[in-house]
Amino acid sequence: MGDRVRGKVALVTGAASGIGRATSDLLRDEGASVYYADINDKGIRAAAHLKGHALALDVTNEDDWLPVSIL
Repeated sequence: MGDRVRGKVALVTGAASGIGRATSDLLRDEGASVYYADINDKGIRAAAHLKGHALALDVTNEDDWLPVSIL
């Protein structure tokens, strides 16, 4: 793969499965440091096991976003 986003940081919501996971994997393969975020904690841990960071996040809950601001 290429290095189009090498050195960038990506936060992808809905990353435990489907389009969100595919997008996260592609960004990771292209060189980004990827935070896999999803309400499904077990699912994101499985998805992020290869060079990714798992982040349990319910995007509808403002309190869940507070730790994200330190990324």
